[in-house]
Amino acid sequence: MPCQVLAEIWRDMFTHNPVDEVTALLVSSAVLERALGDVYMLKGPAPCPSMLKDLLVTEQLKEILGEHVMCILRLVMGPPTSLNLRNVAWHGFPFPGEIPARCIWFLILLVPSIGRVLEERLVPVLMLHREPMVCPRTKLITGI
Repeated sequence: MPCQVLAEIWRDMFTHNPVDEVTALLVSSAVLERALGDVYMLKGPAPCPSMLKDLLVTEQLKEILGEHVMCILRLVMGPPTSLNLRNVAWHGFPFPGEIPARCIWFLILLVPSIGRVLEERLVPVLMLHREPMVCPRTKLITGI
């Protein structure tokens, strides 16, 4: 599923539509964040940290991915102590066209690069993925 999502984002980036670029940033950062949680679960105690800032400073990810990869992730996905592109986009501040496409391309290309690091470190490629959280449907939310 994540591969299909990233392939769709890849295709959308060739349209050069500023709205598609913001969407690509949002979706690719969500896919990367979810994948990092799955990688954490290879060595980390359950449950996985729910906040990305906490996940990015775990020793488990540093041990699995290495110091250099973690520095790049903290730089791109957001350092735990400051403003970052991911949070700015998720909170809806950038206007379509304000985020340089090269930032989005870099984020999209970061995912297979991390996969390559995992392969080189002989981490099992077929990892168990965490089940997505399902919120119960309630009358308050659905109006039904």
